[in-house]
Amino acid sequence: MSKIKKKISQTCDQVYRQTGKFYRSIRTNLKKANADRSYKILYAPPVYRPDILFLGYQPGYRPGKGKNRIVKPQATWPKKSEYASKNWTLAKKLRKIFRQNQLSSCAGLNLIFFRARTVKAWKKVNKPLRGKIEKFCLRKVKKLVKELNPKRIVVIGLETKDKLQKQHAFGKVRKPIKGNPSNRVLAVKGNLWNVPACAVVHLTGARISKTNFAKVRKVLRKFVK
Repeated sequence: MSKIKKKISQTCDQVYRQTGKFYRSIRTNLKKANADRSYKILYAPPVYRPDILFLGYQPGYRPGKGKNRIVKPQATWPKKSEYASKNWTLAKKLRKIFRQNQLSSCAGLNLIFFRARTVKAWKKVNKPLRGKIEKFCLRKVKKLVKELNPKRIVVIGLETKDKLQKQHAFGKVRKPIKGNPSNRVLAVKGNLWNVPACAVVHLTGARISKTNFAKVRKVLRKFVK
């Protein structure tokens, strides 16, 4: 194992341990707020200098039935990229935009590690607890991005970009790329922690038309070319 790869693995291991400890310290309060949905950090094995790092808003929460009713915290990162292999809707959408080899070697995580059924449900969590969690996650996300050192960042969801802007993280914003109807903003380019970034409408939750999806696909393919 190279020194860089070893250092990345150690940093990611540390983030998982610290997140587990943090989760245990706030779990009682999460339960009181009816918001104990566990957490998920990475969506692909950590690699140094990936062509693309995907940054979403927050992992969802859809419990199954029987033994799968409880979604457990993610103990470590997956063995292969979930964007390239899983059948959830966002992964399938990304496979319509990017090549398989791009997704197999990418990195990915969310701005908030802790799961919620919806963003609306998350915002119902009391502000002090929510703020404490989001502050913790932002520090860890910044640490992971710095360690992985991606060539480009694709921000999934304009709400994710807006939240980053409030934290003075997403800067040097260029003129937004718009579509139809009503000049809807589809994408915004800028920099995130000194890495070129492109934020796009959420590919599954924003009710994007076929025409606008085609435009987003064109923008992203050009961005990562």
